[in-house]
Amino acid sequence: LNATKKMVEGLAAQAASFGVTTVWVPGTMGQFETLTLAERKELVARWVEAGHQHGLYIIAHVGTNAVEEARDLAAHAQKIGADAIASVPPFYGSVTDANAIVAFLGEIAQGAPE
Repeated sequence: LNATKKMVEGLAAQAASFGVTTVWVPGTMGQFETLTLAERKELVARWVEAGHQHGLYIIAHVGTNAVEEARDLAAHAQKIGADAIASVPPFYGSVTDANAIVAFLGEIAQGAPE
């Protein structure tokens, strides 16, 4: 993981100085799929700590196609004090049934019931 604590602290400070109020970690450009679960947890923890020091609202992106892993990431995000969790719906295959997507996201939310 190349996002060192110092780097994240600098990015959080810069974001706040530019008037940013909310950060979604890891972002939506697909980088979340390139990180291990341990790296994702570490990255979100760094952002929660640094972001909160600068008054940022931190959304932990917990999405993955493996619902058990997403639920684990959601529980971790809640434990470390992320302000919210978010997820992408299943993205392999063609899930077009809204009820199936809602059920998938509901299973993830069970990991962070508060």
